[in-house]
Amino acid sequence: MKAVLFVVLPLLTFVLTLVGLLAMSGNLSADGMGKILGTAPPPVVQAPEETKDDLIGYAADLKKREDELKEREAKIEKDEKRLLEAQSQMEELRGALQQMLLQISQSADETESTQSQRLMSVAESLGGMKPAQAAKALEGWNPQDGAALLRLIDERARGKILDSMDPEKTAAFLQAMQEQK
Repeated sequence: MKAVLFVVLPLLTFVLTLVGLLAMSGNLSADGMGKILGTAPPPVVQAPEETKDDLIGYAADLKKREDELKEREAKIEKDEKRLLEAQSQMEELRGALQQMLLQISQSADETESTQSQRLMSVAESLGGMKPAQAAKALEGWNPQDGAALLRLIDERARGKILDSMDPEKTAAFLQAMQEQK
């Protein structure tokens, strides 16, 4: 036991001396002990003022960019709305145009039908006339219209009408009939 006492007593004296020195230097606080033992948290480093100014500048830049993005988004939305309106107007115009084309086509068909009926009526009238009178009536017509009319008349009556016409007019009507084939 004496041997243990010889070892423990100098150690105890060393520790007490160390504690006394720490107390005299003011390092016997919890922070000081943490530094000595290495368990103290690292000290908080304050950011220098320049860094705070930089952060404020960055925040201002970010705000500016955010505002620019919002403006762009608003412009894009506005453009999209205009595009959708233009597309709907185009669809309406396309529908109206198709309807107009249909009406024009129907009107052209009706006009052609009416024209054919009138031409047929005139052809029947000319076919029922005496050849000399029919020839005299046709001499005032232009060759293309007269040829179209003569096509609708019976072949025998047509021949008699052409025979009753002036030879120059007959040639013009026959040439027009040949071109219309």
